[in-house]
Amino acid sequence: MVSATGADENSSNRYYRTKGQAEALVRASGLAYTVLRAPLLLGSNTAGAAALKRNVSGTRAKLIGGGRNLQQPLYVDDLARAAVVAATQAPVATNLTLDLVGPVSLPERELVERAARLLGRRVRIGSIPKILLSLVLAVRQCIAGNGFSRDVLEVITADTRLDPMPAATKIGIQLTGIDEMIQASLGEG
Repeated sequence: MVSATGADENSSNRYYRTKGQAEALVRASGLAYTVLRAPLLLGSNTAGAAALKRNVSGTRAKLIGGGRNLQQPLYVDDLARAAVVAATQAPVATNLTLDLVGPVSLPERELVERAARLLGRRVRIGSIPKILLSLVLAVRQCIAGNGFSRDVLEVITADTRLDPMPAATKIGIQLTGIDEMIQASLGEG
């Protein structure tokens, strides 16, 4: 099962809570399982790649909180390899929950700056105040209901700084480097 870093069935955040509840159902099923918790995914055709491309498409990028939150992106192909190993090579990771994260934790602004450098560009990074966005989203949610919510804001700005080695070693995969991930995301690799 692919889940998300931060999943917790007792979380006040609906996204994290539903991921945690789904994990609990899988664990309670009596079936052999492996839960792979993944962070932001980079690589061809991922939402992370689309956001990265948007942020480096011009000379300015606006990031929530100035992009100070820590991202630890994982290459989507690494996740796919890990899922195949977990599904086909029991007992490698049977009945385990693993935080499968990329090899580097870095501020989101640095991720955007690296992507721009790889394209030979400079991007000036501005800030969207998180508190202001949170208030706007609270009002929007009262008026329009579901959609981009404060829970989503919490998820996309949560810091991710986890040791990548336990999961990668247990599954037996080598993690793709950050620059290679960025290049694949931008269609430059």
